Amino acid sequence: MLTVEDHGRIHRAHRDGMGIREIAQSCQHSRRRIRQVLEEPEPRPYTRPQEPWAPKLDALKPVIDAIRTPPRFE
Repeated sequence: MLTVEDHGRIHRAHRDGMGIREIAQSCQHSRRRIRQVLEEPEPRPYTRPQEPWAPKLDALKPVIDAIRTPPRFE
């Protein structure tokens, strides 16, 4: 997994004229991964595919959500 710093380092190296093979060797990632990073203008945010399964908490989720959301004063 690449961090935001890795993305920046790869983009800067490519901007400065380094080849994909050189970047891959210096960052210790595959050339395919380097190309994928260079195609994206900025890193994709992490998104969870689905909520984790918690059968014991299903009955309490409405209570937890009520505690978590602050009351609205209008």
